[in-house]
Amino acid sequence: MVYTHVEVITMATTNELKAYIEVLKKTSQTDDAAFNSAVARGMDALQLLDSDLALHLGVSRPTVNRWRTGANAPHPAMRKHIFDWLKNRAVQLSRAKEAVLAGS
Repeated sequence: MVYTHVEVITMATTNELKAYIEVLKKTSQTDDAAFNSAVARGMDALQLLDSDLALHLGVSRPTVNRWRTGANAPHPAMRKHIFDWLKNRAVQLSRAKEAVLAGS
């Protein structure tokens, strides 16, 4: 997904994205509720849809929705894939935002 300059500027601040990356690092192997909360928070901060994560992971959109709402939790083996993808998306967004702000 490529973001326009306007989209990048209107998203969470760089510091918020960096803080989220730290949350992901801490919760990648913790209890289900903490992990589900981190996934939901990250998807909201990164403006991702359930279908974005579902497509990347090869699962259904309702499965991702159950993770976000806490009705279910991803298998521990799936958590690393989720963590890595969200972390990479946050890092990409953070770098894009920094580049846009540096050019202002």
